[in-house]
Amino acid sequence: MPEEIIDLNAIAAHRKPLDPFLAPTEVTFDQVHSILYGNSSSHLIYRYGRKYFNKTLDRSYPHTFLTTDVFNSIIKKLDPSLKPQFIVEVGSFTGNSATIMGNVLKNKYPQAFILCIDTWLG
Repeated sequence: MPEEIIDLNAIAAHRKPLDPFLAPTEVTFDQVHSILYGNSSSHLIYRYGRKYFNKTLDRSYPHTFLTTDVFNSIIKKLDPSLKPQFIVEVGSFTGNSATIMGNVLKNKYPQAFILCIDTWLG
């Protein structure tokens, strides 16, 4: 269990932080990585995953309904004063939706990141 918890109420629209003195104004990849796996400069997340070095991106699985246009429309419906900082995708399967979201975020919100949770057995 992580010792540190990021108070997401502090960065959500129309919500109040649990403790205003400890509330972050943004969440970074390094913060999340540090909580889950330790210091990213010495303790890499990739040591915990299976090694798929010889695999290529497989876009042959056609059953993702998320397109760039759909994801952009979801972002537009957010509070305009907010910018996406990170996304959690549970059930990534082959990662096609995560790739689509990642490309949109990379172009519009380069500091944002995605945390995908899956067994990756695809």
